Amino acid sequence: MTRIKRLIRPDTQALNWKAAIPVLGLAAACLSVYANAAPDANKAAKTHAVVDFKSCVKPQYPAESLKAGNQGTVTLKFLVGVDGKAKDSAIVTSSGFAPMDEAARTAIAKCSFKPASVAGQPVEDWAMMKYVWTLK
Repeated sequence: MTRIKRLIRPDTQALNWKAAIPVLGLAAACLSVYANAAPDANKAAKTHAVVDFKSCVKPQYPAESLKAGNQGTVTLKFLVGVDGKAKDSAIVTSSGFAPMDEAARTAIAKCSFKPASVAGQPVEDWAMMKYVWTLK
């Protein structure tokens, strides 16, 4: 019977918040020290490749896909060289229609990119992009 009473009404020691205050203070102090710590220099010094959308031309809708009313989204990845040009490309996720995938890959491969950098020096890196084919 006492076990049932403890389950319904716990002992007052279990609810003693005054005892928890020093522990919470210590946890808050640890968090503030962690938040003010200097970020890892290696992480801060790396940037990823970014596309310059002003340099891109819109892919042409493939005639056979347009006639069939095909729509979809293709996800592409590009290996961007230190010169900001796409050196290689691959289809990560297909739109389901090969002509649309290839048209997007070909057009976006002609875009210019801002190359990735490590410690301020340009390096090769992969960039991902999605292109959505829709009919209006």
